[in-house]
Amino acid sequence: MRLPPVSRPVAASALLSLLLSFSAGAEEPLPLPAVPRFAIAPSPAGLRGDVRPRQYLGVVGPRSAWLGAETGEAELWVHPLKLASGFSLSFRVPEYVEPVLGADVARTVEVRPEATTITYSHATFTVREHVLAPLDEPALLVLLEVDTCRPLEIVASFRTVLQYAWPGGLGGQYAFWSADDRAFVLSESLRTRNAFVGSPWAASGSSHPAHALRDAPSSFTIPIDPARASREMVPIAIAAGTGPRAETAAVYRRVLSSAAELYAARRRHADLLR
Repeated sequence: MRLPPVSRPVAASALLSLLLSFSAGAEEPLPLPAVPRFAIAPSPAGLRGDVRPRQYLGVVGPRSAWLGAETGEAELWVHPLKLASGFSLSFRVPEYVEPVLGADVARTVEVRPEATTITYSHATFTVREHVLAPLDEPALLVLLEVDTCRPLEIVASFRTVLQYAWPGGLGGQYAFWSADDRAFVLSESLRTRNAFVGSPWAASGSSHPAHALRDAPSSFTIPIDPARASREMVPIAIAAGTGPRAETAAVYRRVLSSAAELYAARRRHADLLR
């Protein structure tokens, strides 16, 4: 039996209904909250000094580690995975052709049990980078206090690794920029090892053709509005896990929404031990 032809308006209406049914079932991207500025208090056990190039600096917690140098470059680890190497910040000032490298303007470092702070100082801006490893989350949190009188762009760069510590290994790693989460998603062919690296302030991330890992570092750009930065911290969250990607995404969002609480918990823990 031959079916009667379907008119174009009917076909278009059916296609629209199908698309709407798919979109209705899709999960809407969740809003990523702001982080109002809060005090990073001095510690009785803190150490402060001038930055020394090539000197080791670590921020270590029960489930994560930021392992790097006093000038700001670091490896990113969330147990049991090494996520990235060469994580660093640079700064774009409108009057300068080349970006200002964080390593060139890192001036002081302050190490405390609960958080470590690197201060980048330039003629046009001051940025205090607070790094902490939460007690109970498989994540790292970087909080930037930015003082600037003019617009500024901060660029966060890193090289994707997504490997177990030697001699373990993975294959099929890839990375892509998620506009909904404003984060890079690092994953592998089975999608059971995942990581998110990003910031709700980020405007864009570098492209990865076919989602393959690039030879050049991945980077995302954070435009700084001076008025907003005077009220809020700029958060960068790094979360990872060895389960479903949705679980890691939930950790990423949870860390961003509870920055002050995560710092307070680390401070209470340090005070209790002392």
